[in-house]
Amino acid sequence: MPEEARSYFTDIFTAVGNWHHEIFNWWDYRFTNAFTEWLNNGIRKVYDAGNGLSFEVLRFKLLYTKGTHT
Repeated sequence: MPEEARSYFTDIFTAVGNWHHEIFNWWDYRFTNAFTEWLNNGIRKVYDAGNGLSFEVLRFKLLYTKGTHT
């Protein structure tokens, strides 16, 4: 990279330097957080369907019922 253009990319260089392991981990392990995102979406649907359930009731529904459809 030309030295005169380097100053425009200092934030990117810093971010990649700070998060190198997290950014390039995909090529080593091939895992994503897709399952976690899917699970969070299901929990959000149960919460929305319950019109603001309390934490205890939401927890019970998620732990002791089969599926997330209400």
